[in-house]
Amino acid sequence: MKNLFRKAGLFFAFLCPSVLFSEAFVSTEMHGGKVNAFFSLESFSDDTAAFYSAGEDGFLIKWGNDNLGEHYQVTDLSVKSVVKNPSTGDLAVYETDGSSVFRVTVVDSVSYARRYTKRLENPVTALSFSEQGTYLIIATSSVNSCMILDSRNGNLVKKVEGVSGTVTLAKTGATEKSAVFYATTSASAAVYFYDLTKFKVIKKFPAEYMLEQPVLFGSGKYANRFLAGVRTEQVESGGTKYDYWGKVDKKNYKTVTTLFIIDAASGTLLSRYSEKDPFIFSNPLDGEKEGLYMLVPGERTSSIKHIPSAQLENQLIKIKQFTEKKQTANVTKTVENPPEPELIKTFASPKGKETITSASKTSSLVMLGTSSGNIIVMSDTGGDVKNITENMYTKITDVAEGNGGVYLLTEKAFYYSSYGLDSIEKLFDNTSSFTDVLVLNDTVLLWKKGTAEPVEKRSLSKKNAASSVLFTPFSALQELHLYDSAVLAVEGDTDVFSVNLSTGKKSRVYSGTAIQDAVFVDSRTVYIAKTNTGNKNDSIVAVDIKTGEAISLKLKANVCYSLSSGKTGDKNLVFAIAVKTEKEKSISELISIDTVKKTQASLLRLTDEDSKAFTSLSYPFVYTNLGRNQMYACNAENGRNILYRRTSSMPLKAVRIGEKIVVLNGNGSISWYDIKSQASCGDWFVTVKGEWFEL
Repeated sequence: MKNLFRKAGLFFAFLCPSVLFSEAFVSTEMHGGKVNAFFSLESFSDDTAAFYSAGEDGFLIKWGNDNLGEHYQVTDLSVKSVVKNPSTGDLAVYETDGSSVFRVTVVDSVSYARRYTKRLENPVTALSFSEQGTYLIIATSSVNSCMILDSRNGNLVKKVEGVSGTVTLAKTGATEKSAVFYATTSASAAVYFYDLTKFKVIKKFPAEYMLEQPVLFGSGKYANRFLAGVRTEQVESGGTKYDYWGKVDKKNYKTVTTLFIIDAASGTLLSRYSEKDPFIFSNPLDGEKEGLYMLVPGERTSSIKHIPSAQLENQLIKIKQFTEKKQTANVTKTVENPPEPELIKTFASPKGKETITSASKTSSLVMLGTSSGNIIVMSDTGGDVKNITENMYTKITDVAEGNGGVYLLTEKAFYYSSYGLDSIEKLFDNTSSFTDVLVLNDTVLLWKKGTAEPVEKRSLSKKNAASSVLFTPFSALQELHLYDSAVLAVEGDTDVFSVNLSTGKKSRVYSGTAIQDAVFVDSRTVYIAKTNTGNKNDSIVAVDIKTGEAISLKLKANVCYSLSSGKTGDKNLVFAIAVKTEKEKSISELISIDTVKKTQASLLRLTDEDSKAFTSLSYPFVYTNLGRNQMYACNAENGRNILYRRTSSMPLKAVRIGEKIVVLNGNGSISWYDIKSQASCGDWFVTVKGEWFEL
């Protein structure tokens, strides 16, 4: 097992006043979710077969000739595409939550340090660097939204004008004096040639509309001459449609997917092919093999096909000759009945529910990504089909401090270990697939965040003790906190309940709107964090559970969340993340709240909106991942902050255990830190066999 993991080396990044080291880990581990995209690292000056894969898990993985991947999480969102600056090597990553967050982040390809981030209002439809790396071109789904940026700093150079519709392909010429855009609406489309010296459209040719996966390819004097794309649409299928009552006079429709290939220099349609859900791709370094490749997936077998550029050049010549002779019938026949693509390989499709979700190639390999996170490679001339990834470890979903060590909840079991042990002890199986855990003395609470499934209680002092249901939430359980013999539960975003740990008896503490979190300050007072409603400044509300009185603290914040409370010496403090707006900019802060004076102080400030950061109290330190790319220990007494350098994955949670800090990472591993050192002193994974592996 150990030879499958190794450090990728020390990478330098400059954040805050100190030098930071970020580390990728190298393994054959699969992505933690769907593979969305690939990017080949080959160039005309470098014939490496390395490539990047990008996935739903926010990871970029750099795969080398040895089929080992350098794993690094660049975001906690899904990565939809990645492109490389041919001059600097910087990577531009499109990251999104699929609904409201759309960002393009440019990072150093060695250190993964962030250069800059562009926040956008709509999904990205095209992303590319210019051929010499001077520009970064970004287009979004809104009409006329294509922009040309300075690739060094992200500053806007020019908004593209004269191009109508949504741009889904952008590519510059080798000298960066011109560019070609494919832009489409629901009813029309065009290929635009654009002057990058005068920033204006030179030529425009009508083209097939609503083409997806647009690819520009060709070689020699026909370089970038051909534009391919896929359109899926409903067409009439004939026959008669019936319903329960009998004959209905309506037309039947069927779904048809068509691959179109266009002459980009004229807009002329050269060929069309009927294929079911193809993935299309090309590589300019293919040499004699240059052309368009397509993966045609099937339930049992899938195939790789190839349309050589030479074949398209012949199509172009034929159609030109027929057009000059006004032989319209021959033009139509040539377009609709092109030569069959070359069959490169037929192979068994992934089994079960796993499907192919992405495809690309280097000059010698075809790479396929799947819905389960696997990477499949094969020669582009046929040969063996090889899955280069595997499921090596089981994900740790939550951690808790106790008994001088750490409790680990995985997808399969519940374990105990400590930094000095050379093994982990399995305490019981996680048969109900719980995702979250709380531990108080010898009592364990197991629950699933975001569900209304029962919360179970289990004793650690009684070996083989069965679990019992403590309570069942009325609605989706969002947060759960322990305080002495009471459990505080946030259900949905409207109710907070106190639950007796012994009896399971529930009592409603507070009802409201947009509730984010709740903690006990003492046995009588509960602080509620919520979204500010109107101009009330009620993002923190103090509730007396004896009288039911609720008092707003009047904090100026749009929303507060992630509360932490506990022993704070002779002080009475609660900690929270507060998000507010200052001069039209979003500000996120880790704040301390004096529960006696009802005042607040800022411990850490981020000029951005962060809606998911954690807080963890071990007074005088409050641990947080504000910004979600590093972990900080903020000293509430002297205001000093310590930054702990993250490893290959982003920190999700931290607990203090003596002189050590345990950090739960986004990839399901944990990292150990000595409180006096900023660097990790060990990363642990739990293997699928229930053994620990130290990186």
